[in-house]
Amino acid sequence: MKRSLPYAPSLDGVRALCLLAVIVYHAGLSWGVGGYLGVSTFFTLSGFLITGLLVAEAESDARVRFGQFWKRRLQRLLPASLLTLAAIAASARLWVSPAQQLRLGDDLLAALAYAINWRFVEEDYAYALLFVEPSEVQHFWSLAIEGQFYLFFPVVIAAVYWGRARPRLLAVVLLAAAALSLGGSAWLFDTSGQERVYFGTDTRLAEFLLGGLLALGLRATPPLGARAVRLLDGIGVAALLVIGSAWTVVELDTPFLYRGGLGLYALASALLLAGCVAGGGWLRALLSGAALRYVGRISYGAYLYHWPLLLWLAPLQLEPAMRLLLVLPVTLLLAGLSHRFLEEPVRRARRGSFIRVVAFSAVAYAAVALLVVLSFSEVRGELLRALRRTLGPPVPTQLADARTISIFGDSTAIHLGTGFGVWMRDRPDLVRGLGITRMGCGLLRAFRLEQLGKGVAPETPKRGPRSCALFFQDARRSIAASKPDISVVLFGPWDVELLVSSEGQPTLPGRLSVEDTLREAIRAFVDVLSAEAGHVVWLEVPPTSERRPTEFTFRQRARGRERFNQLLREHAARHPDRLSLIDLPEYLSRLEASAAPPLPDGAHFPREAAIDLVARWLGPRTLEVVPAGPHSP
Repeated sequence: MKRSLPYAPSLDGVRALCLLAVIVYHAGLSWGVGGYLGVSTFFTLSGFLITGLLVAEAESDARVRFGQFWKRRLQRLLPASLLTLAAIAASARLWVSPAQQLRLGDDLLAALAYAINWRFVEEDYAYALLFVEPSEVQHFWSLAIEGQFYLFFPVVIAAVYWGRARPRLLAVVLLAAAALSLGGSAWLFDTSGQERVYFGTDTRLAEFLLGGLLALGLRATPPLGARAVRLLDGIGVAALLVIGSAWTVVELDTPFLYRGGLGLYALASALLLAGCVAGGGWLRALLSGAALRYVGRISYGAYLYHWPLLLWLAPLQLEPAMRLLLVLPVTLLLAGLSHRFLEEPVRRARRGSFIRVVAFSAVAYAAVALLVVLSFSEVRGELLRALRRTLGPPVPTQLADARTISIFGDSTAIHLGTGFGVWMRDRPDLVRGLGITRMGCGLLRAFRLEQLGKGVAPETPKRGPRSCALFFQDARRSIAASKPDISVVLFGPWDVELLVSSEGQPTLPGRLSVEDTLREAIRAFVDVLSAEAGHVVWLEVPPTSERRPTEFTFRQRARGRERFNQLLREHAARHPDRLSLIDLPEYLSRLEASAAPPLPDGAHFPREAAIDLVARWLGPRTLEVVPAGPHSP
C-alpha cells in the first residue's frame, strides 16, 4: 500500500543547517571549508520533495498537472529572486568594481534565464574564484540547476506513469540516470575539469535523483515498527555526523569529490532525510526546534540575500568571523521581511490561472531585463552621454588620468589579483581592469589550442587538467574592453614542467620544439596584451617547493624554471618598450627565514601573503619598471 509522505518539521531544520553551512563557507571561515556541500543537501531535499509530490499526484489523478506544478514553482521562486536581481542591477554601479561590471550585465541576464551555471562552465569560471573575483550573482548557479530540474522532471514522471502507476519502472529510470550522472562526472572531471562537473546540470543530477529514490522507497514502505524507527533514527544521526564532518574538512578541490564523492555525500543526505521523515527520537527533536524551523522556512530568501551583502562588505577587509557576525543577522532580518510581506502573499495567492501567472511573470522578467540592459549596456552609456551634453561639460575628476592594471595568468595569478585589488582600493590613481586568469591553464597549452583554432599545430604536449582554448581570445576581448596601461602576467609550474618533460627529446622534422613553441607563445601573448599600447609586466616564475607533488625532481624543475625565465629575459631585451620583467624569485629568496612560507603549496600565494606582498613590494615595483609615459608618476 502506497502512503503519502507527511510534512516533517525537522526538514526545515535541515534547511537551516545547510543555509548556515553555506553562509559560513562564503564568509571565509577556516572551519567551514566544506560548507558549500550544504547546496548538495538542498538538491537532495528538492528531489525528495518534488518526487513525492509528483508521484502522489500521478497515482491519485492518473496524470501530472504541469500547469499547476509550474505555477506553484513560479509563485515560490520568482518574487525573491527577481527582487534580488533588480536590486543588484540598480545599485551595482555604486559598489561593484569597473572590472566586474564588464561581465555583470551578462551574468544578470543569465541568472534571469536560469542558465548561469552553464555560463560559468562556458567561461571556465572557477567556484573558487568567489574569494578573488566573484560574480555578484554567483550563488544563482544552484538556483539555475534547480529551475532546470523543475522544468524537465515532471515530464519524466508523466512519461513513466503514462496510463497507469509504474513506481518500479520509475525507480529503475532514476537509478540508471543517477549512475550515468555519477559516471559522467568522473569522466568529465578528467577530461574537462572541475568546473564542468561542479556547475553542470547533468553532473549534479544524481543528488536530486537519490532524493527521488528515497521518496519512492518511503512511499512503498508500510508503517515501521518501533525497532525500525529507532534504527532509522540512529542511521539519521550517523548521517548528520558524516555531513557535519564533511562541512569542516572536505575542500572544494578534492578530486574524490568529483569521482563519486558527491554521490556518497548525497547518499548521506538521503539517509539524514529518511531519519527526519520516518525515524524518531532526538534527531527529530534536535532539528525541529522553533528557531531552526523558522530559519529553514526563510532559507530561500536568506540564500539569495546573503551573498550580495557579503560582497558589499568586502572592501572593508574584515576578518571572516566579523563578516559573519555582521551579515548573518541582517540576512535573517531581510529574509524574514521578504518571507512575510513578499514570498508568502504571492505563494498563497490562489486566484489566477497558470496562463495569468506566466503572463505576470513574463512582465516582471521583462522589467528586470530592461533594468539590466539600461544599467550595463551601451544604451545606458548613450543616455549618460546625452545627459552630459544637456547639462554641460563633465567635471574633471582625479580618476581621469588613472592608470588601469589588469592581471593575466593561471591559478598562480588569481590570488595575486586579490593583492593588487586591495592595494589599489585606496589609490584613486589606479583602477583594476578586467584580466583573464584560468585555473590549470598554462601559457603553452593556451597557445597550442589557439594555434589549433587557426589550423596550425605546433608540437606542444597536452598538459593541464582542462581545455583553455579561449584564453587568448578572452585576453584580446579584455584588452579591448579595459585598455589597461599595465598588464601584469604570472604563469606557474605548468609550463616549467612541460619544459622539463621535453628535455632530451628530439625536434620533429618541420615542427617546433617545446622550447621554441614557448618562445612563440611569449611573443604572441605580449603582442596581444600590448595591442592597445599598454605595457606588459611579466613576473618571473618563482621556485616551487620540494613539497609540491610532481613526477619531476626539484633540480629538474629548477632547470626548467630558469630556462622559462631566460626566454622571458630574451624577449624583454628585444622589446623593452613593451615588456618589463620583475625578478620575483630573487625577492622571495630575500624574505626572512622566520616569515611564513609565501608559497606553502609550492605554487600559490595565500590571500594574506598576496596582499602583504603587493602592498609591501610588488605593487610599487610594478609601477617602477614601467617606462616613462603619459601616465607615469
